[in-house]
Amino acid sequence: MAEMRIEPAHTREMYDENQKKIRSLRLRLAAIALVGVVVIVAVLIWRSPTGMDRSREKPAQFAVTAVTLLFGGACLFYRGMRLAPLTAYARYLRELQSGLTREVEGVVVRFAGETSFREGLYFYQLVLNVGDLREEKDERFFYWDALLPRPQLEPGMHVSAKAHGNDLL
Repeated sequence: MAEMRIEPAHTREMYDENQKKIRSLRLRLAAIALVGVVVIVAVLIWRSPTGMDRSREKPAQFAVTAVTLLFGGACLFYRGMRLAPLTAYARYLRELQSGLTREVEGVVVRFAGETSFREGLYFYQLVLNVGDLREEKDERFFYWDALLPRPQLEPGMHVSAKAHGNDLL
């Protein structure tokens, strides 16, 4: 039976790099929102009635509604598609830095080739048997970060690694 030691893969540099990306995206998001606010303020100033002339009222209402929907939708889309995965990954890395870790030893039952989505991130699922190979109750599910290089684990290999909850470090 082959034996393999999985070494820690998450580093402080990964966390710092992720934080840098988050700051950059937040600045871009703030710039998009600021442009929307400036356009709305400009339209409201343009709309300001002088005397009895209310001819700009309806076009201004339409413009403010359109700009709000356009820039609001863009901000929500940008935050959901670009920023949310990075903040989820930052939370994941922060949780791995603190808390309890434990040594896990077992035999690989299966290591999924496709990713699964959990807590806003993608992982490879690894099933280890930590006791009697004939007992299904001794099987434990662990998750390997899909952003890291995937180790070559085959069923039947003996593995020892550090784990934080169900996440392999």
